[in-house]
Amino acid sequence: MARQPTRQPERATAREEVLPGGLVGRNGEMLYRNVISDDAFEVPEKFKEDGWDYQWTRVFTYGEPDEANLSTSLEAGWRPVPQRAMPGYLGAKKDSEEAITYKDMMLMERPLEFTLRARRENEANARRLLVAQHERFELALPSEARGTFNAQKGSINYGAPEQAESQTYPHRGYRTGEIPVD
Repeated sequence: MARQPTRQPERATAREEVLPGGLVGRNGEMLYRNVISDDAFEVPEKFKEDGWDYQWTRVFTYGEPDEANLSTSLEAGWRPVPQRAMPGYLGAKKDSEEAITYKDMMLMERPLEFTLRARRENEANARRLLVAQHERFELALPSEARGTFNAQKGSINYGAPEQAESQTYPHRGYRTGEIPVD
């Protein structure tokens, strides 16, 4: 004797309420199948909003709240992503204001412009550090071994400054400014 289906043929939830990729479960709950990539913390493109950047921030360490790390992220402009912003992602619910969390981490967002500004600041700091290191260590070299430092390119050319851009390195098989081809 064949088993009789226990499902109701009709669902109480209207099909229009189901978000793309979702299905209605037995109890009317919206179900989603999200395939997590090799990097479980990579936010799928379908959940990202243009003009915003996302990062996972550690909120617990060995089961203890990590207030200092969370505070640092908040000071940098990051804010928790509420579940309602990404329903279906890692079990997020469309009507929940709670933050999306996964393995002691919280998903946070901020305007992309803040991230671009931070990147430019980091690059400028790295250039300043290169210049400072060049100045500090160049003084220790004999004058014939000193080079000219191009802060824009982050490179050092050896030889007289007026010849630096065209100096030839026969033993290497290329001239300064050229990209070696294998």
